Amino acid sequence: MRKSPLFLIFSLLVALSACKSSQTTTERPSPESPNLNNSSWVVTVMGVANGRPAPVLSDSQVTLDFKDKGISGNTGCNSYSSTCEIKGNYMKVAEISQTEAYCDSPQGVMNQEKQFLAYLKQATSFEIQEDGMLRISCSGGNMILLKEAGAKK
Repeated sequence: MRKSPLFLIFSLLVALSACKSSQTTTERPSPESPNLNNSSWVVTVMGVANGRPAPVLSDSQVTLDFKDKGISGNTGCNSYSSTCEIKGNYMKVAEISQTEAYCDSPQGVMNQEKQFLAYLKQATSFEIQEDGMLRISCSGGNMILLKEAGAKK
């Protein structure tokens, strides 16, 4: 019985693949990224106003807490929460839920809340700087700069 050339080529490929060395490739370890899980931060400045970061209102405190795969905190008026995807230094915040109180003090706190939540939703990456501050970079060139809760600065 004569075998077709196609059968012979197929048999040869099977035989060659069986002889292939069983090298395993080792993935390069990714640079170790900071672990934000179970950490609490206080916003010091955010965005860019007139080419400079805008400080948080003096009589308010904006916080950001990381726990498991979620974030939560206070905007200076309302509480908020969301899920957050972190891979390496990449960061993506999902839809944000918040309480809906109206605060008139300090003046501008509602605008500050609106800006903070907008920047947080636009988060693209983060880094812990040499001085220990957490910098969250946002699309559009904005950023949020935070100090660890309890840290003096």
